[in-house]
Amino acid sequence: MNESHNCIVSIIVPIYNAKKYLSRTVETLRRQTLANIEILLVNDGSTDDSLKLCREFAEIDPRIQVIDKQNGGVSSARNIGLKLAKGQYVLFVDADDYVEANYAEILLKTLQENKSDIEMCGYFREDKKSEQIITLMEKDHVFDLNKELPSIHKAFVKGNGGIYSIFNKLFSLKKIKENNLQFSEKLSHAEDFLFCIQYVNTCSSFGYINIPLYHYVNNDNSLTTTFNKRQLAYHEDWLMVLKQNIVSDVYKEHTQEIYYTTLTEVNDYCIRAKRNKVRFSYKDLTSYPSVREMIKNIRFKRVDSISCYILLIALRFKILFLYKLYILLR
Repeated sequence: MNESHNCIVSIIVPIYNAKKYLSRTVETLRRQTLANIEILLVNDGSTDDSLKLCREFAEIDPRIQVIDKQNGGVSSARNIGLKLAKGQYVLFVDADDYVEANYAEILLKTLQENKSDIEMCGYFREDKKSEQIITLMEKDHVFDLNKELPSIHKAFVKGNGGIYSIFNKLFSLKKIKENNLQFSEKLSHAEDFLFCIQYVNTCSSFGYINIPLYHYVNNDNSLTTTFNKRQLAYHEDWLMVLKQNIVSDVYKEHTQEIYYTTLTEVNDYCIRAKRNKVRFSYKDLTSYPSVREMIKNIRFKRVDSISCYILLIALRFKILFLYKLYILLR
């Protein structure tokens, strides 16, 4: 028996080789205090036993629907979930994350009370060593986006990435479909930021409740903990999303913050590459347009890290021996 036609909230979980974490994730979704939910487990061509585990869960819980598809990336998995979702609202949960039991209920109740188009909560950021509570604002707030949209954009540009992440938010499925919104399957990174920014740009109100309800987990295979040769390409995608979707005055006002973010990404790239014994040259780094733009325009007084400062001097003035020394000392 499939109870999805009675659901209020659809929970979409894209899955790729997530057997190690999947049981915890799904169990926290099954324990939701909001009864009228459906759980869409979208298997994106996993090569481990993720699909088998999904089907086992579906056998014991009629709210679970399993979708099996060829591997096409997380965006295509989420898009399939959106296409099949039956709820009035939608939540996105990553397969290695988990949520509080009242996650869906509190977000739905708060959204309805605030009459907002989107509702966001705080979250826990976890790794093997620690757990940190991330509060995105000091207190509960409902933004009037007809007046305060630039404030939301500004907070994101200045480094508050949680504002435009998708994992801690309740979206209106009707609004998504009315505006033909999908996750870009062309981007290798920042597709979630792009989707959320485009959604918010169609909204009149944006609600926030200052309670952490979502557990965002940095596992051993995440981009945040391992070296990836495409890290700077991912950063290019992020900048493209900013330039094309953020209010232009906000972007211009905060170009130095953006340049500094680029410099720290390059510094981080160098550190992780060295640790993983990956060789790369000055030419490799400066092949990225965002890196070249940063080198040319960032102000030295904006840089407050010694390693970033040395790196910038080496890159701006093409002092190759200093660049090699910098790499050697990483």
